[in-house]
Amino acid sequence: MSQKSHFDSRYYLKSLRIIAIVFVTLFMSCNGNLYTDMSNKNTEEALLESALKAINSGDYDGAIVYLGKITSAYRHDVAVSKAAAAAYAGKCGLNFFNMVTTITSVTAATPLLLFMNAFTAVTVVPASCDTSQLEIETKYGTTSAARPTDINLFLAILGIAKMGTYLRSIADPLQTGSVNASFVDACAVGTITDTQTKEVGTGLGLLLDNIASLTAAVAGNSAIASLAALQAACGSACVITDINSANWTAANIKLIRSAIKSNSFGIQNCANNPFVTCCP
Repeated sequence: MSQKSHFDSRYYLKSLRIIAIVFVTLFMSCNGNLYTDMSNKNTEEALLESALKAINSGDYDGAIVYLGKITSAYRHDVAVSKAAAAAYAGKCGLNFFNMVTTITSVTAATPLLLFMNAFTAVTVVPASCDTSQLEIETKYGTTSAARPTDINLFLAILGIAKMGTYLRSIADPLQTGSVNASFVDACAVGTITDTQTKEVGTGLGLLLDNIASLTAAVAGNSAIASLAALQAACGSACVITDINSANWTAANIKLIRSAIKSNSFGIQNCANNPFVTCCP
């Protein structure tokens, strides 16, 4: 498949490496030392500590079990909410440093191909990205302007994971790093359902809705600027973050299908420019 685009994955790699540092510093540091002595901690804190250790070791299911034992009164503590979001994001397939390492080892002509390829050789449970998003939005709300920078940065990265894991599971089930022959036409419901299209679309929405946090982390980077250009071309369809939103009209679903089909942003070979006309 020939993919022609001005997209350069090297800029994304540089951006993601910088964002990795910012992400860990802002989002994870407030959880404290994962290995401090728990002898002077109560049961709730000990469960949280065990969950954080499990997350750190990649045992996301184990972390979710520990967090599930925390009582409802302590369950809404900021540290617990962040830990739950991180655990479900990990279960979805997001290990940030592994993602960056994987992206470094692959080439991709477009953003969506890059995001999809970031999750090869990874067990993905895309629906867990939805749960992670819900954990954050339940605690911090759905308005990016009202949330802290670290939370918005997390949601932007989660948006990348959501797009990548859903596309990996649908378009590259064999994890070859390229689109499977069974993924015939992103415009066709038989290839990708409306629900799956909306899931990819909400991932894009999370990324673009929280783009200011990325811009702050990598100011002046041309890859981030290209995402803003994408948003301008796509319009309202590309900033929907809720799969159940009434804004998911047939026209907006078609726009996301067109983005997936395009060879300038997506994973197929539609050369229409702008890409919004790729689906009839």
